[in-house]
Amino acid sequence: MKKKTLLGLLFLLPVTVSCASKSYADIASDDYIKTIQASTDDFVILQLADIHWTYNTLINPAKKYLSKVVSEAKALKGHVDLIELTGDQTFIANKNIATQLYDFIDGFEIPWVFNYGNHDLQGSWSTSWLNETVYRHKNNVNKFVYDDIAGDTNFIIDVKWQNDYKWQIYHVDTKSLTIQNGAYTYDYITDDQVEWYKAQTDKEKGSNSEYTNSLTFCHIPPKEIYEINEGAGTIIGGASHEGFYPSDIESSFMKEAENRNCRGIFFGHDHSNDTVWKYKNMAFGYGVKANTELYSALTDDGKTITGGSLVTLHKGSSSYDLTHYYIDANNVDAGIYDQWEVTVA
Repeated sequence: MKKKTLLGLLFLLPVTVSCASKSYADIASDDYIKTIQASTDDFVILQLADIHWTYNTLINPAKKYLSKVVSEAKALKGHVDLIELTGDQTFIANKNIATQLYDFIDGFEIPWVFNYGNHDLQGSWSTSWLNETVYRHKNNVNKFVYDDIAGDTNFIIDVKWQNDYKWQIYHVDTKSLTIQNGAYTYDYITDDQVEWYKAQTDKEKGSNSEYTNSLTFCHIPPKEIYEINEGAGTIIGGASHEGFYPSDIESSFMKEAENRNCRGIFFGHDHSNDTVWKYKNMAFGYGVKANTELYSALTDDGKTITGGSLVTLHKGSSSYDLTHYYIDANNVDAGIYDQWEVTVA
């Protein structure tokens, strides 16, 4: 369980800092957009949360587990079109471990996205090395734009079908830590990132009467998780086995997302939680932790509450299916031991 002591938060600070310089880019620019053409009526997104490969990771069993998570996703839906890594892929590791992980992910031959978590810079590398390492893989679809906006993984994927119906998938870098009132707290979606989001959604809307359907993936949950859990939202799946650890700072992002047709906000960060709420017009919640590194929750009969999360977008529809499925890390070959699915309308 996370304890936000000063010592603990200092330990969470990145080991190295970026040496890359940034130059300005228009915040309402196509430079931030990558387009993926859907090949079938359903576009399936697999979220892998908090993989956390470290110096202590047993690489071969870890690879076997991730392979099973991906293969079971394909078995459930027939295919996977995009893998979303929602932060904390590594923690206190070296370049060899990080390279092995991203080489392995790339080997699934599925387009994939890297999002920063609060631990991803805690290794023997710089931000520029990690960005370049991720981007050089042939199946990576990140857009690393050198700009003046906080974070490195702020970009958009346009999912398009042949009839030009589309969804947009926003990626917002929640970074690591910041200081408020002299104390460290987890970082948040800052004002410049919100302005970028507003500019991009307005640009996409253009003269249309409504904003385009969209989803948002990030690492650290917004502070509104407290009020959503306390009655503003309704649980539609999953459970929480520890406290919530958002930033102590409230962002205006949630308000803007509500008003701009964001249909889902998905994150990781709290390993033992995979709760999802229906909040206004969106689903809001955790993915499933994708392995047991650092810590994870157990069921009453000792199975690991780990696995994968699926979002299935449908051609021509503003509704989508959300699926969580669970694979016991101590009995990988048995496959899925539990799952749930809801339609977000």
